[in-house]
Amino acid sequence: MLNNGGEVETRGYPGDDQCWQLHPVFDSSDRKRAARSAGHIVNETREGRARPGFPDEAVVIAANGTGDLLVLLPGDELPHWWDHETAAAQPVEVDWSAQAK
Repeated sequence: MLNNGGEVETRGYPGDDQCWQLHPVFDSSDRKRAARSAGHIVNETREGRARPGFPDEAVVIAANGTGDLLVLLPGDELPHWWDHETAAAQPVEVDWSAQAK
């Protein structure tokens, strides 16, 4: 909430870069904040759901720049990385303390 975005690191993602950029929550309190939060969770989830094989009830919370997405699935405590090539979702551990300041 403090940063409305930032970065987190994962354990269990097979790629070289374990850093993910968190999507912000849309903030319409002024023009500057609205522009910074344009790629917000709701928008990114809508775009994710348009992709083939994307889980129907998943919510996109982050991306890593490779096309893979970090998602939350209902009823599961761990976030999952969604592989854009295979459409498979695998659980990963997230280091929430690694957020960029």
